[in-house]
Amino acid sequence: MDRDKNLSNVLTSFRNVSQAVTNLRDTDLLNPHGLSTKLNLIMFFAYKFSDGDVSKIKELIGELRDSINSNGMLSENHRKRLLFKLESLDKEFHKIMSDLSKFWDLFGEAALMSRMGTPDLKPAVGIITKIMRIVWSVQATANQLISGTDFPGLPTQVLKSDANA
Repeated sequence: MDRDKNLSNVLTSFRNVSQAVTNLRDTDLLNPHGLSTKLNLIMFFAYKFSDGDVSKIKELIGELRDSINSNGMLSENHRKRLLFKLESLDKEFHKIMSDLSKFWDLFGEAALMSRMGTPDLKPAVGIITKIMRIVWSVQATANQLISGTDFPGLPTQVLKSDANA
């Protein structure tokens, strides 16, 4: 009996919070850039991957894991770090996500590996680039960029100026 009452109280609380948010959104006191818009962004904005995107990214994550494990050019510390990041990304990757920062962290690793100048790292960088092209497409669509907006990749000016530093 207590369990049913507790469940009923929880459901009532959720309904009250939902109604309060709806009331806030519906008031004329909130301008388009006020709390109402922020609540909508926090509560309703998400990146949506297609089933095909999810399957392909999962496949590429597996390939990347194999590539990292079989690569002799990475230090053991770097390999462990990469595998930890990859495992964390794999666990948190879903069809609908509110944050893509773990993917962009992986892209940073690709930039680092591409600068190491080791041909053995090219397959891993290529796999990350394939993943990021899919992520970029989803991110561009969610942010209403023009269809087919090119993946930005690594800016060559930044890479050249870093090489001279």
